[in-house]
Amino acid sequence: MVDEIRPNDNTAPVSPSLGAAAPPRLRWHGDRLARWSAIALGASLPISTALDNILLVLIALGWLASAGYRAKWSVIRQSWTSRFVIAIAVLGAIGLTYTAASTGEALRSLVKHLTLLLIPILLSLAWTRRERDLAIKAFALAMLVVLALSYALALGLVPSGPGPVIKGLPTNAFVFKLQITQSYLMAFAAFLYAVYARAATRRALRAGWALASVAAIFNIGVMVQGRTGYVVLLVLALVVLGHRYRWRGVVGAMLAGAVLAAGAYSASSAFRLRVDQVGTEWAKWRAGGKRTPGGVYDRLTFFANTWRIIEAHPVFGVGTGGYAEAYRKEVAGSDQIVTQNPHSQYLLTTAEQGTVGFVLLLGLFYAVWRDSRRQAEAQDRVILRALLAATVVSSLVNSTLIDHVETLFFAWGCGIALAGPRRESG
Repeated sequence: MVDEIRPNDNTAPVSPSLGAAAPPRLRWHGDRLARWSAIALGASLPISTALDNILLVLIALGWLASAGYRAKWSVIRQSWTSRFVIAIAVLGAIGLTYTAASTGEALRSLVKHLTLLLIPILLSLAWTRRERDLAIKAFALAMLVVLALSYALALGLVPSGPGPVIKGLPTNAFVFKLQITQSYLMAFAAFLYAVYARAATRRALRAGWALASVAAIFNIGVMVQGRTGYVVLLVLALVVLGHRYRWRGVVGAMLAGAVLAAGAYSASSAFRLRVDQVGTEWAKWRAGGKRTPGGVYDRLTFFANTWRIIEAHPVFGVGTGGYAEAYRKEVAGSDQIVTQNPHSQYLLTTAEQGTVGFVLLLGLFYAVWRDSRRQAEAQDRVILRALLAATVVSSLVNSTLIDHVETLFFAWGCGIALAGPRRESG
């Protein structure tokens, strides 16, 4: 049993004196509770927000009960990602002092900043390789459930939504989460299934994982109306093939992506409509034409108005959670709709935390890249780079790090991967 929680090579052993205030058995069970709750979180992420929150509480309680805080801090401070996460959390707390938002709204916004603290919590636990693999596989298997239900919904085999469980329709087959979130997570699932197919030693297992990967790609491209999934899927292909084959892999992924996109554009009217809509609404917005509700037109309007908020508050922004109130004032007296976020993480961060927050956000992304180079295991490096690339790109047109699932997935994935052994130099 002792071997089960032996720290990885990059984790300093916990000295009994550091946690003397807590009984050794309590500390052992606390660390184990946190790790297994994090494994369960991998399965919960695509399915249940309520269960996510319960598991987050269990992770926090287990981490606190396991004590050894000096040893934990020794591990955390070696991670540049953790340093920037802590800095972002501190800036969010400072933003409470000058925000125009109500106390409740400001605190809810701060909680979203604090979600990223899951990264230092997870990487400071005493993981085994088997447990970290199990956490990733729990997510992959949960996404198989989502994939199966999505196909069942498209075929009319399950009741369509909108409802408390099945949210989509046969023509737009998202299940537990909204279409953007499902397509985002499904892109990662397609990537994992391809990795599992390549690693499988039995022919039947290899064929099964390969089929799952193809089914996930088809689900993103044809069955679910989420353009974010297209981009994330291409980015992940670039990362994975670039990681393995360098520049030849990047070129190959771009060519394959172009061929698949051209094929989907020709064969799928739904895909063609979603692609054409971008150009049509851009032209309409530039010409000052009539608004198209809920589309690209609205996002372009949000971007323009948010930029004016940033120009008025360039250094420290409008404060934590203050965006909605600032935007309401910006469009007051016009017939424009009011939004809670601009659908761009870069614009939202800069509007609320100013240039300081924007720099810290870019610093976080750089830190993930820097830390990925120090990881000893190839799987950890590619997971970190895939999460980073998807988040960087998705954040251009989505407020990725305030959305519950996307933020939690980023923090959970980074924490699991950063908990692996590090190189002596990197």
